[in-house]
Amino acid sequence: MRGRCRGTKKDGERCNSWALSGSEYCWFHDPELAEERKAARRRGGANSRIYNRQLRSGDIADVEFKLRDLRDLSGFLEFLINQAFQRRIDTKLANTLGYLITVQKSCIESSEIERRLEKLEEVVLSVKH
Repeated sequence: MRGRCRGTKKDGERCNSWALSGSEYCWFHDPELAEERKAARRRGGANSRIYNRQLRSGDIADVEFKLRDLRDLSGFLEFLINQAFQRRIDTKLANTLGYLITVQKSCIESSEIERRLEKLEEVVLSVKH
């Protein structure tokens, strides 16, 4: 049965993470995994540099989308998913854009409901007169 990590956080408090199976430490504190952690940081830094270079080169940043209806949003979401799968955009950016798509979808749906309600009100008022 594994317990809590025996490592110490930067603030001096004991780590609350679960220890890895067969170890007294979590992935972040296990001294035997120091090289693996260093390699992961290098990979992360390299991915960040690639992403920043792509944005500066205009590969993705200059693409404009008109997101006026659900069909537009669907097309943009498809583009975004493909870019994320191809690792052409950072996952944090993909998550942020996915959230904004959801917000835009709500705005479009609300506008459509308001438009339909206005038409109904016009019909009701015209019947009353």
